[in-house]
Amino acid sequence: MSSQLELTLQDLSALTHEMGKGGGVLSPSVYDTAQVLRHHPSAHDPQAAISWILSKQRPDGGWGDPAVPLGRDVPTLAVVLLLHQRGVAAAEQDSALTFLRGQAEQWHAPLPMDIPIGVELILPRLLDEANAMGLNLPMEPYAALTALGDKRRAMMAKFVPVAGTSAVHSWEAWGITPDPALIDGAGGLGHSPSATAAWLGKAAGNPELAEHAARAEQYLRDAADATGTGIPGVVPTVYPIARFEELWLPYALLIAGLLDDPRLSEAIRPLLDSIEEGLRRGGLGFSDHFDPDGDDTAAGLAVLIKSGREVDLASLEHFESGEHFCTWRHEMAPSLSTTARAVHALSLGGHAVEPHQNFLLRHQLPNGRWTADKWNESWLYTTLHAVAALVDSTVPAHVRAVQAAVEAVIDSQQNSGGWGFTNGATATETAYAVLTLYAAAEASGNSEVVDAALDRAYRFMQDACQAGGLEGPACWIGKETYRPYRVDRAFELIALAALAVREEARAAS
Repeated sequence: MSSQLELTLQDLSALTHEMGKGGGVLSPSVYDTAQVLRHHPSAHDPQAAISWILSKQRPDGGWGDPAVPLGRDVPTLAVVLLLHQRGVAAAEQDSALTFLRGQAEQWHAPLPMDIPIGVELILPRLLDEANAMGLNLPMEPYAALTALGDKRRAMMAKFVPVAGTSAVHSWEAWGITPDPALIDGAGGLGHSPSATAAWLGKAAGNPELAEHAARAEQYLRDAADATGTGIPGVVPTVYPIARFEELWLPYALLIAGLLDDPRLSEAIRPLLDSIEEGLRRGGLGFSDHFDPDGDDTAAGLAVLIKSGREVDLASLEHFESGEHFCTWRHEMAPSLSTTARAVHALSLGGHAVEPHQNFLLRHQLPNGRWTADKWNESWLYTTLHAVAALVDSTVPAHVRAVQAAVEAVIDSQQNSGGWGFTNGATATETAYAVLTLYAAAEASGNSEVVDAALDRAYRFMQDACQAGGLEGPACWIGKETYRPYRVDRAFELIALAALAVREEARAAS
Protein backbone atom coordinates (compact mmCIF):
# COMPACT_ATOMS: atom_id res chain seq x y z
CA MET A 1 0.00 0.00 0.00
CA SER A 2 1.36 3.43 -0.90
CA SER A 3 2.21 5.81 1.92
CA GLN A 4 -0.31 8.32 0.57
CA LEU A 5 -3.10 5.77 0.53
CA GLU A 6 -2.19 4.43 3.97
CA LEU A 7 -2.14 7.90 5.52
CA THR A 8 -5.40 8.90 3.85
CA LEU A 9 -7.22 5.77 4.99
CA GLN A 10 -5.90 6.34 8.52
CA ASP A 11 -7.20 9.91 8.46
CA LEU A 12 -10.52 8.77 7.03
CA SER A 13 -10.91 6.04 9.63
CA ALA A 14 -10.19 8.52 12.43
CA LEU A 15 -12.70 10.99 10.97
CA THR A 16 -15.33 8.24 10.78
CA HIS A 17 -15.15 7.84 14.55
CA GLU A 18 -15.72 11.60 14.99
CA MET A 19 -18.80 11.91 12.78
CA GLY A 20 -21.81 13.08 14.78
CA LYS A 21 -19.94 13.66 18.04
CA GLY A 22 -21.02 16.74 19.95
CA GLY A 23 -23.86 17.28 17.53
CA GLY A 24 -21.49 18.22 14.72
CA VAL A 25 -18.94 20.92 13.92
CA LEU A 26 -19.98 23.93 11.82
CA SER A 27 -18.83 27.33 10.69
CA PRO A 28 -20.16 30.34 12.65
CA SER A 29 -23.07 32.37 11.26
CA VAL A 30 -23.18 36.16 11.10
CA TYR A 31 -26.99 36.18 10.80
CA ASP A 32 -27.71 33.85 13.69
CA THR A 33 -25.10 35.49 15.91
CA ALA A 34 -26.64 38.91 15.24
CA GLN A 35 -30.12 37.57 16.02
CA VAL A 36 -28.93 35.93 19.25
CA LEU A 37 -27.39 39.22 20.36
CA ARG A 38 -30.54 41.12 19.40
CA HIS A 39 -33.14 38.87 20.98
CA HIS A 40 -31.30 37.24 23.85
CA PRO A 41 -28.00 38.90 24.78
CA SER A 42 -25.69 36.53 26.56
CA ALA A 43 -24.96 36.79 30.25
CA HIS A 44 -21.40 37.40 29.08
CA ASP A 45 -20.19 40.71 27.68
CA PRO A 46 -21.41 40.67 24.04
CA GLN A 47 -18.59 42.90 22.84
CA ALA A 48 -16.41 40.00 21.70
CA ALA A 49 -19.24 38.64 19.53
CA ILE A 50 -19.95 42.10 18.10
CA SER A 51 -16.26 42.54 17.32
CA TRP A 52 -16.28 39.17 15.57
CA ILE A 53 -19.27 40.27 13.47
CA LEU A 54 -17.63 43.57 12.53
CA SER A 55 -14.48 41.71 11.47
CA LYS A 56 -16.54 39.85 8.86
CA GLN A 57 -17.86 42.94 7.06
CA ARG A 58 -16.80 42.98 3.41
CA PRO A 59 -15.21 45.98 1.69
CA ASP A 60 -18.49 46.60 -0.19
CA GLY A 61 -20.29 47.12 3.14
CA GLY A 62 -22.19 43.85 3.24
CA TRP A 63 -21.81 40.58 5.07
CA GLY A 64 -21.83 37.16 3.45
CA ASP A 65 -20.01 35.60 0.51
CA PRO A 66 -19.97 37.84 -2.61
CA ALA A 67 -20.08 34.66 -4.71
CA VAL A 68 -23.57 34.00 -3.27
CA PRO A 69 -25.31 37.39 -3.63
CA LEU A 70 -28.79 36.15 -2.64
CA GLY A 71 -27.35 34.98 0.67
CA ARG A 72 -26.07 38.39 1.74
CA ASP A 73 -29.19 40.46 2.50
CA VAL A 74 -30.33 38.50 5.54
CA PRO A 75 -27.04 38.58 7.50
CA THR A 76 -26.35 42.18 6.50
CA LEU A 77 -29.78 43.43 7.55
CA ALA A 78 -29.67 41.49 10.83
CA VAL A 79 -26.34 43.12 11.66
CA VAL A 80 -27.66 46.58 10.78
CA LEU A 81 -30.57 46.07 13.16
CA LEU A 82 -28.22 44.87 15.91
CA LEU A 83 -25.85 47.82 15.53
CA HIS A 84 -28.70 50.32 15.29
CA GLN A 85 -30.34 48.82 18.37
CA ARG A 86 -27.10 49.16 20.34
CA GLY A 87 -26.16 52.54 18.92
CA VAL A 88 -22.69 51.47 17.77
CA ALA A 89 -20.61 51.37 14.57
CA ALA A 90 -22.41 54.15 12.73
CA ALA A 91 -19.98 54.11 9.79
CA GLU A 92 -20.40 50.35 9.36
CA GLN A 93 -24.18 50.77 9.45
CA ASP A 94 -24.15 53.44 6.76
CA SER A 95 -21.93 51.33 4.53
CA ALA A 96 -24.22 48.32 5.02
CA LEU A 97 -27.36 50.30 4.20
CA THR A 98 -25.77 51.55 0.97
CA PHE A 99 -24.93 47.95 0.13
CA LEU A 100 -28.48 46.77 0.82
CA ARG A 101 -30.03 49.45 -1.40
CA GLY A 102 -27.74 48.33 -4.20
CA GLN A 103 -28.66 44.68 -3.64
CA ALA A 104 -32.41 45.15 -3.72
CA GLU A 105 -32.87 44.83 -7.49
CA GLN A 106 -31.73 41.20 -7.49
CA TRP A 107 -34.97 40.18 -5.77
CA HIS A 108 -37.27 40.98 -8.68
CA ALA A 109 -39.22 38.04 -10.12
CA PRO A 110 -38.63 35.33 -11.15
CA LEU A 111 -37.01 33.98 -7.99
CA PRO A 112 -34.48 31.16 -8.43
CA MET A 113 -34.55 27.82 -6.61
CA ASP A 114 -31.38 28.46 -4.60
CA ILE A 115 -32.65 31.20 -2.30
CA PRO A 116 -31.57 30.84 1.35
CA ILE A 117 -33.69 28.80 3.72
CA GLY A 118 -36.69 30.69 5.08
CA VAL A 119 -35.66 33.92 3.34
CA GLU A 120 -39.22 34.48 2.08
CA LEU A 121 -40.29 34.77 5.73
CA ILE A 122 -37.17 36.26 7.31
CA LEU A 123 -36.17 39.03 4.93
CA PRO A 124 -39.60 40.75 4.75
CA ARG A 125 -39.75 40.62 8.57
CA LEU A 126 -36.31 42.23 8.86
CA LEU A 127 -37.25 44.90 6.31
CA ASP A 128 -40.37 45.75 8.30
CA GLU A 129 -38.29 46.08 11.46
CA ALA A 130 -35.72 48.24 9.68
CA ASN A 131 -38.30 50.62 8.31
CA ALA A 132 -40.03 50.80 11.69
CA MET A 133 -36.67 52.10 12.96
CA GLY A 134 -36.65 54.74 10.23
CA LEU A 135 -33.94 53.16 8.08
CA ASN A 136 -35.96 53.73 4.87
CA LEU A 137 -35.19 50.66 2.82
CA PRO A 138 -37.19 50.11 -0.39
CA MET A 139 -39.88 47.41 -0.32
CA GLU A 140 -40.96 47.26 -3.97
CA PRO A 141 -38.02 45.14 -5.22
CA TYR A 142 -38.99 42.46 -2.71
CA ALA A 143 -42.60 42.13 -3.90
CA ALA A 144 -42.08 38.64 -5.38
CA LEU A 145 -40.30 37.45 -2.25
CA THR A 146 -42.98 38.93 0.01
CA ALA A 147 -45.68 37.22 -2.08
CA LEU A 148 -43.83 33.92 -1.70
CA GLY A 149 -43.66 34.51 2.04
CA ASP A 150 -47.41 35.22 2.16
CA LYS A 151 -48.03 31.95 0.33
CA ARG A 152 -45.82 30.11 2.80
CA ARG A 153 -47.64 31.67 5.75
CA ALA A 154 -50.99 30.64 4.26
CA MET A 155 -49.75 27.06 3.96
CA MET A 156 -48.45 27.10 7.53
CA ALA A 157 -51.80 28.38 8.80
CA LYS A 158 -53.41 25.12 7.70
CA PHE A 159 -51.57 23.03 10.28
CA VAL A 160 -50.27 23.44 13.81
CA PRO A 161 -46.46 23.71 13.83
CA VAL A 162 -44.75 21.10 15.97
CA ALA A 163 -41.27 20.83 17.44
CA GLY A 164 -38.40 19.73 15.22
CA THR A 165 -39.89 20.80 11.88
CA SER A 166 -38.85 23.11 9.06
CA ALA A 167 -41.59 25.63 9.91
CA VAL A 168 -40.25 26.09 13.45
CA HIS A 169 -36.73 26.48 12.06
CA SER A 170 -37.77 30.01 11.00
CA TRP A 171 -39.84 30.79 14.11
CA GLU A 172 -38.10 34.17 14.56
CA ALA A 173 -39.89 35.37 11.40
CA TRP A 174 -43.43 34.48 12.44
CA GLY A 175 -43.56 33.41 16.09
CA ILE A 176 -45.52 35.45 18.62
CA THR A 177 -46.23 33.30 21.67
CA PRO A 178 -43.33 31.34 23.27
CA ASP A 179 -45.01 27.95 23.32
CA PRO A 180 -42.85 25.50 25.33
CA ALA A 181 -44.19 22.64 23.21
CA LEU A 182 -41.99 23.90 20.37
CA ILE A 183 -38.78 23.11 22.28
CA ASP A 184 -37.38 19.97 20.66
CA GLY A 185 -35.18 17.17 21.94
CA ALA A 186 -32.02 19.17 21.27
CA GLY A 187 -33.23 21.88 23.67
CA GLY A 188 -33.90 24.67 21.17
CA LEU A 189 -36.42 25.65 18.51
CA GLY A 190 -36.17 24.01 15.12
CA HIS A 191 -32.43 23.37 15.48
CA SER A 192 -32.02 27.10 14.89
CA PRO A 193 -30.05 29.42 17.20
CA SER A 194 -31.85 32.48 15.80
CA ALA A 195 -35.31 30.96 16.32
CA THR A 196 -34.30 29.83 19.81
CA ALA A 197 -33.02 33.28 20.74
CA ALA A 198 -36.25 34.89 19.51
CA TRP A 199 -38.28 32.44 21.63
CA LEU A 200 -36.12 33.25 24.66
CA GLY A 201 -36.63 36.95 24.08
CA LYS A 202 -40.40 36.52 24.19
CA ALA A 203 -40.22 34.16 27.17
CA ALA A 204 -38.10 36.54 29.26
CA GLY A 205 -39.56 37.31 32.68
CA ASN A 206 -42.14 34.52 32.56
CA PRO A 207 -41.51 32.26 35.59
CA GLU A 208 -43.69 29.51 34.13
CA LEU A 209 -41.21 29.16 31.26
CA ALA A 210 -38.05 29.29 33.38
CA GLU A 211 -37.26 25.59 33.11
CA HIS A 212 -37.78 25.58 29.33
CA ALA A 213 -35.75 28.76 29.01
CA ALA A 214 -32.86 27.16 30.88
CA ARG A 215 -32.84 24.29 28.34
CA ALA A 216 -32.91 26.76 25.45
CA GLU A 217 -30.03 28.74 26.94
CA GLN A 218 -28.00 25.55 27.27
CA TYR A 219 -28.83 24.78 23.64
CA LEU A 220 -27.34 28.12 22.60
CA ARG A 221 -24.19 27.41 24.58
CA ASP A 222 -23.90 23.97 22.95
CA ALA A 223 -24.43 25.52 19.52
CA ALA A 224 -21.73 28.11 20.19
CA ASP A 225 -19.32 25.32 21.19
CA ALA A 226 -19.95 23.64 17.82
CA THR A 227 -18.33 26.56 15.99
CA GLY A 228 -15.00 26.16 17.75
CA THR A 229 -14.53 29.93 17.97
CA GLY A 230 -14.61 30.05 21.77
CA ILE A 231 -16.57 33.33 21.59
CA PRO A 232 -19.77 33.36 23.70
CA GLY A 233 -22.78 34.10 21.53
CA VAL A 234 -21.15 33.24 18.21
CA VAL A 235 -23.34 30.42 16.88
CA PRO A 236 -23.87 28.40 13.66
CA THR A 237 -26.91 28.69 11.44
CA VAL A 238 -28.13 25.18 12.28
CA TYR A 239 -27.38 22.78 15.13
CA PRO A 240 -27.19 19.85 15.79
CA ILE A 241 -26.38 17.93 12.58
CA ALA A 242 -25.21 14.61 14.02
CA ARG A 243 -27.14 12.35 11.65
CA PHE A 244 -26.19 14.50 8.65
CA GLU A 245 -22.52 13.97 9.47
CA GLU A 246 -23.01 10.23 9.92
CA LEU A 247 -24.79 9.87 6.56
CA TRP A 248 -22.65 11.86 4.21
CA LEU A 249 -19.39 10.04 4.81
CA PRO A 250 -20.66 6.58 3.77
CA TYR A 251 -22.67 8.11 0.93
CA ALA A 252 -19.52 9.70 -0.50
CA LEU A 253 -17.74 6.35 -0.08
CA LEU A 254 -20.53 4.74 -2.09
CA ILE A 255 -20.01 7.13 -5.00
CA ALA A 256 -16.24 6.62 -4.84
CA GLY A 257 -16.64 2.82 -4.91
CA LEU A 258 -15.02 2.48 -1.49
CA LEU A 259 -18.02 1.65 0.70
CA ASP A 260 -17.12 -2.05 0.75
CA ASP A 261 -13.36 -1.52 1.06
CA PRO A 262 -12.22 -4.01 3.73
CA ARG A 263 -9.69 -1.51 5.06
CA LEU A 264 -12.57 0.73 6.17
CA SER A 265 -15.20 -1.86 7.09
CA GLU A 266 -14.51 -1.84 10.84
CA ALA A 267 -14.75 1.96 11.02
CA ILE A 268 -17.85 2.17 8.82
CA ARG A 269 -19.89 -0.62 10.45
CA PRO A 270 -21.11 1.44 13.46
CA LEU A 271 -22.31 4.19 11.11
CA LEU A 272 -24.23 1.69 9.01
CA ASP A 273 -25.75 0.13 12.13
CA SER A 274 -26.85 3.58 13.32
CA ILE A 275 -28.34 4.44 9.93
CA GLU A 276 -30.21 1.14 9.82
CA GLU A 277 -31.63 1.75 13.29
CA GLY A 278 -32.74 5.25 12.33
CA LEU A 279 -34.49 4.08 9.17
CA ARG A 280 -36.51 1.56 11.16
CA ARG A 281 -38.22 4.58 12.75
CA GLY A 282 -39.61 5.69 9.38
CA GLY A 283 -36.94 7.90 7.88
CA LEU A 284 -33.91 10.01 8.65
CA GLY A 285 -33.45 13.70 9.38
CA PHE A 286 -30.25 15.67 9.80
CA SER A 287 -30.71 14.99 13.53
CA ASP A 288 -32.78 12.41 15.36
CA HIS A 289 -34.62 15.32 16.99
CA PHE A 290 -35.72 16.78 13.64
CA ASP A 291 -38.40 15.72 11.18
CA PRO A 292 -37.20 13.10 8.64
CA ASP A 293 -36.44 14.47 5.19
CA GLY A 294 -36.16 13.04 1.70
CA ASP A 295 -32.50 13.95 1.32
CA ASP A 296 -31.12 12.17 4.39
CA THR A 297 -33.57 9.29 4.04
CA ALA A 298 -32.46 8.67 0.45
CA ALA A 299 -28.78 8.80 1.38
CA GLY A 300 -29.33 6.30 4.18
CA LEU A 301 -31.28 3.92 1.97
CA ALA A 302 -28.64 4.09 -0.76
CA VAL A 303 -25.73 3.16 1.52
CA LEU A 304 -27.66 0.32 3.16
CA ILE A 305 -28.72 -1.11 -0.20
CA LYS A 306 -25.15 -0.97 -1.45
CA SER A 307 -23.99 -2.60 1.80
CA GLY A 308 -26.30 -5.55 1.21
CA ARG A 309 -28.70 -4.77 4.04
CA GLU A 310 -32.45 -5.10 3.73
CA VAL A 311 -34.37 -1.83 3.48
CA ASP A 312 -37.92 -0.66 2.90
CA LEU A 313 -37.95 1.95 0.14
CA ALA A 314 -41.52 2.91 1.01
CA SER A 315 -40.17 5.58 3.37
CA LEU A 316 -39.26 7.64 0.30
CA GLU A 317 -42.86 7.73 -0.91
CA HIS A 318 -43.68 10.44 1.65
CA PHE A 319 -41.39 12.82 -0.22
CA GLU A 320 -42.44 12.08 -3.78
CA SER A 321 -44.23 14.93 -5.52
CA GLY A 322 -44.97 14.07 -9.14
CA GLU A 323 -41.70 13.84 -11.01
CA HIS A 324 -39.51 15.22 -8.24
CA PHE A 325 -38.86 14.65 -4.55
CA CYS A 326 -39.22 17.21 -1.79
CA THR A 327 -36.85 17.51 1.12
CA TRP A 328 -39.78 18.03 3.48
CA ARG A 329 -43.47 17.68 2.83
CA HIS A 330 -45.37 20.93 2.15
CA GLU A 331 -42.32 22.42 0.41
CA MET A 332 -42.97 24.97 -2.31
CA ALA A 333 -39.85 24.43 -4.42
CA PRO A 334 -38.14 21.19 -5.47
CA SER A 335 -34.51 20.36 -4.80
CA LEU A 336 -32.41 18.95 -7.61
CA SER A 337 -29.97 17.22 -5.25
CA THR A 338 -32.72 15.67 -3.12
CA THR A 339 -34.42 14.36 -6.25
CA ALA A 340 -31.12 13.03 -7.55
CA ARG A 341 -30.33 11.23 -4.30
CA ALA A 342 -33.81 9.69 -4.16
CA VAL A 343 -33.44 8.51 -7.77
CA HIS A 344 -30.05 7.05 -6.92
CA ALA A 345 -31.45 5.08 -3.97
CA LEU A 346 -34.46 3.84 -5.91
CA SER A 347 -32.37 2.77 -8.87
CA LEU A 348 -30.00 0.87 -6.57
CA GLY A 349 -33.10 -0.84 -5.22
CA GLY A 350 -34.20 -1.87 -8.71
CA HIS A 351 -37.12 0.57 -9.03
CA ALA A 352 -38.12 2.29 -12.26
CA VAL A 353 -37.06 5.93 -12.08
CA GLU A 354 -37.09 7.22 -15.66
CA PRO A 355 -39.73 9.95 -15.07
CA HIS A 356 -37.67 11.34 -12.20
CA GLN A 357 -34.49 11.11 -14.24
CA ASN A 358 -36.24 13.07 -16.97
CA PHE A 359 -37.02 15.77 -14.40
CA LEU A 360 -33.29 16.07 -13.75
CA LEU A 361 -32.61 16.11 -17.46
CA ARG A 362 -34.90 19.12 -17.95
CA HIS A 363 -32.87 21.10 -15.42
CA GLN A 364 -29.46 20.44 -16.99
CA LEU A 365 -28.03 23.62 -18.47
CA PRO A 366 -26.83 23.74 -22.10
CA ASN A 367 -23.23 23.80 -20.83
CA GLY A 368 -23.69 20.38 -19.20
CA ARG A 369 -23.93 21.63 -15.63
CA TRP A 370 -26.66 21.32 -13.03
CA THR A 371 -26.96 24.33 -10.76
CA ALA A 372 -29.42 26.38 -8.68
CA ASP A 373 -29.91 23.76 -6.00
CA LYS A 374 -31.54 24.85 -2.74
CA TRP A 375 -29.03 23.10 -0.44
CA ASN A 376 -25.64 23.82 -1.97
CA GLU A 377 -24.34 26.73 -4.03
CA SER A 378 -21.65 24.81 -5.91
CA TRP A 379 -22.72 23.55 -9.33
CA LEU A 380 -20.11 20.83 -8.87
CA TYR A 381 -22.08 19.43 -5.92
CA THR A 382 -25.38 19.40 -7.80
CA THR A 383 -23.79 17.95 -10.92
CA LEU A 384 -22.16 15.17 -8.90
CA HIS A 385 -25.48 13.97 -7.55
CA ALA A 386 -27.32 14.31 -10.86
CA VAL A 387 -24.65 12.19 -12.55
CA ALA A 388 -24.91 9.54 -9.79
CA ALA A 389 -28.66 9.42 -10.44
CA LEU A 390 -28.33 9.06 -14.23
CA VAL A 391 -25.18 7.07 -14.78
CA ASP A 392 -26.77 3.60 -14.68
CA SER A 393 -29.46 4.51 -17.20
CA THR A 394 -29.15 3.22 -20.75
CA VAL A 395 -31.63 5.76 -22.14
CA PRO A 396 -29.67 7.61 -24.87
CA ALA A 397 -30.66 11.06 -23.59
CA HIS A 398 -29.45 10.17 -20.12
CA VAL A 399 -26.16 8.81 -21.45
CA ARG A 400 -25.61 12.03 -23.41
CA ALA A 401 -26.44 14.10 -20.32
CA VAL A 402 -23.77 12.29 -18.29
CA GLN A 403 -21.22 12.74 -21.06
CA ALA A 404 -22.05 16.45 -21.26
CA ALA A 405 -21.60 16.74 -17.48
CA VAL A 406 -18.19 15.04 -17.67
CA GLU A 407 -17.15 17.46 -20.41
CA ALA A 408 -18.32 20.39 -18.28
CA VAL A 409 -16.27 19.16 -15.34
CA ILE A 410 -13.17 18.58 -17.48
CA ASP A 411 -13.47 21.98 -19.19
CA SER A 412 -13.71 23.80 -15.84
CA GLN A 413 -10.59 22.29 -14.27
CA GLN A 414 -8.20 25.05 -13.31
CA ASN A 415 -4.48 25.20 -14.04
CA SER A 416 -3.76 24.15 -10.46
CA GLY A 417 -5.54 20.85 -11.07
CA GLY A 418 -8.44 21.77 -8.81
CA TRP A 419 -11.97 23.05 -9.23
CA GLY A 420 -14.05 25.83 -7.67
CA PHE A 421 -17.27 27.67 -8.48
CA THR A 422 -15.56 30.96 -7.68
CA ASN A 423 -12.17 32.06 -8.98
CA GLY A 424 -10.01 29.83 -6.79
CA ALA A 425 -9.89 26.05 -6.59
CA THR A 426 -10.81 24.40 -3.28
CA ALA A 427 -10.29 20.91 -1.90
CA THR A 428 -14.02 20.42 -1.24
CA GLU A 429 -15.17 21.31 -4.73
CA THR A 430 -12.29 19.41 -6.29
CA ALA A 431 -13.57 16.41 -4.35
CA TYR A 432 -17.04 16.90 -5.91
CA ALA A 433 -15.45 17.02 -9.37
CA VAL A 434 -13.26 13.97 -8.79
CA LEU A 435 -16.22 11.93 -7.50
CA THR A 436 -18.28 13.00 -10.52
CA LEU A 437 -15.61 11.59 -12.81
CA TYR A 438 -15.51 8.39 -10.75
CA ALA A 439 -19.29 8.03 -10.84
CA ALA A 440 -19.25 8.46 -14.63
CA ALA A 441 -16.15 6.36 -15.27
CA GLU A 442 -17.81 3.88 -17.64
CA ALA A 443 -19.99 6.46 -19.39
CA SER A 444 -17.43 9.22 -19.91
CA GLY A 445 -16.47 8.12 -23.41
CA ASN A 446 -12.98 9.65 -23.27
CA SER A 447 -10.82 7.82 -20.77
CA GLU A 448 -7.56 9.51 -21.78
CA VAL A 449 -8.92 12.99 -21.08
CA VAL A 450 -10.45 11.84 -17.79
CA ASP A 451 -7.21 10.13 -16.77
CA ALA A 452 -5.23 13.29 -17.42
CA ALA A 453 -7.70 15.36 -15.39
CA LEU A 454 -7.52 12.92 -12.48
CA ASP A 455 -3.72 12.97 -12.57
CA ARG A 456 -3.75 16.75 -12.20
CA ALA A 457 -6.42 16.51 -9.50
CA TYR A 458 -4.33 14.00 -7.53
CA ARG A 459 -1.41 16.38 -7.35
CA PHE A 460 -3.72 19.21 -6.27
CA MET A 461 -5.48 17.13 -3.61
CA GLN A 462 -2.26 15.83 -2.10
CA ASP A 463 -1.22 19.39 -1.34
CA ALA A 464 -4.70 20.72 -0.49
CA CYS A 465 -5.59 17.93 1.96
CA GLN A 466 -2.27 17.76 3.72
CA ALA A 467 -3.00 20.58 6.16
CA GLY A 468 -6.60 19.65 6.93
CA GLY A 469 -8.07 22.31 9.19
CA LEU A 470 -11.27 24.30 8.93
CA GLU A 471 -10.60 26.56 5.96
CA GLY A 472 -12.64 26.20 2.81
CA PRO A 473 -15.74 27.41 1.01
CA ALA A 474 -19.10 27.78 2.74
CA CYS A 475 -21.15 26.19 -0.04
CA TRP A 476 -24.04 24.71 1.92
CA ILE A 477 -27.22 26.80 2.01
CA GLY A 478 -29.10 27.50 5.23
CA LYS A 479 -30.39 30.87 6.33
CA GLU A 480 -26.79 31.76 5.52
CA THR A 481 -24.25 29.74 3.60
CA TYR A 482 -22.20 27.56 5.95
CA ARG A 483 -19.53 24.89 6.11
CA PRO A 484 -20.11 21.59 7.94
CA TYR A 485 -16.43 20.95 8.57
CA ARG A 486 -16.48 17.20 9.05
CA VAL A 487 -18.76 16.56 6.08
CA ASP A 488 -16.58 18.60 3.76
CA ARG A 489 -13.45 16.97 5.14
CA ALA A 490 -15.00 13.57 4.50
CA PHE A 491 -15.60 14.41 0.83
CA GLU A 492 -12.02 15.64 0.52
CA LEU A 493 -10.41 12.58 2.13
CA ILE A 494 -12.62 10.16 0.20
CA ALA A 495 -11.74 11.79 -3.11
CA LEU A 496 -8.03 11.67 -2.20
CA ALA A 497 -8.37 8.01 -1.15
CA ALA A 498 -10.02 7.14 -4.47
CA LEU A 499 -7.23 8.87 -6.36
CA ALA A 500 -4.60 7.09 -4.27
CA VAL A 501 -6.26 3.70 -4.87
CA ARG A 502 -6.19 4.46 -8.59
CA GLU A 503 -2.53 5.42 -8.42
CA GLU A 504 -1.65 2.24 -6.51
CA ALA A 505 -3.48 0.08 -9.06
CA ARG A 506 -1.60 1.75 -11.91
CA ALA A 507 1.72 1.20 -10.15
CA ALA A 508 0.90 -2.46 -9.58
CA SER A 509 0.10 -2.99 -13.26
